[in-house]
Amino acid sequence: MKVLERLGLRLDITFRAVVTDNPAVMVKMRRLLTADYPNILDLCCFAHAVNLIASDFLKHEKAKSMLKASCRLVSYF
Repeated sequence: MKVLERLGLRLDITFRAVVTDNPAVMVKMRRLLTADYPNILDLCCFAHAVNLIASDFLKHEKAKSMLKASCRLVSYF
């Protein structure tokens, strides 16, 4: 909040989105912002969520073999 004040930014008017590059900062910032400003929506990054789901899916052996077969097929054509 101190940084935002120094920059002359007000959350009630200026902001449409807040983006961070550090998971720990993101969690703390979400908690603080939603506590002080309940009208701000707490949304996760869609691309990051898809990436996490895909990486969990590919941990299964059947998914790995399907992906290898698909890559071979695509490479052939």
